[in-house]
Amino acid sequence: MNKLLLGLMLIGTTVSAQELYMPRNIKKAYANGTRDMSGKPGKNYWQNKGIYDVNVKVDATTKIVSGSETIQYSNNSPDELKVLAIRFVNNVNKPQSGRAGYASKESMTDGLKIKSFFINGEKYNINSDNWSTVEAVKLTKPLASKSKTEI
Repeated sequence: MNKLLLGLMLIGTTVSAQELYMPRNIKKAYANGTRDMSGKPGKNYWQNKGIYDVNVKVDATTKIVSGSETIQYSNNSPDELKVLAIRFVNNVNKPQSGRAGYASKESMTDGLKIKSFFINGEKYNINSDNWSTVEAVKLTKPLASKSKTEI
């Protein structure tokens, strides 16, 4: 009987010592120090930041909203930034944009029209007609790590 109890105790110890499954991205975050074991930001955590200055004009007759925007962007990552992701939430009402739910015909619009933008004084001429709610723009000159730029 004692041998049986001892055997069961050893089996129970072995089973409880098994490692739980952990996704690779979580393991990598712990290894990189961007998260600690509590799930809170770790000593190497970073977050990019944008400070926005938006000027808007609304024409009630034509229902056209126009304007300009300046973004003071901080690349706080340890890596250079080669692609800029531009988010156009208002394009959810473009007919070709993906959306989670129903949208009536009356709510459909042509979406945002962007002709160009500047990054550190360099002009990017673009055609945003086929853009959805997020578009990746490849930068001709990467944004350096730990740097700020004006968009």
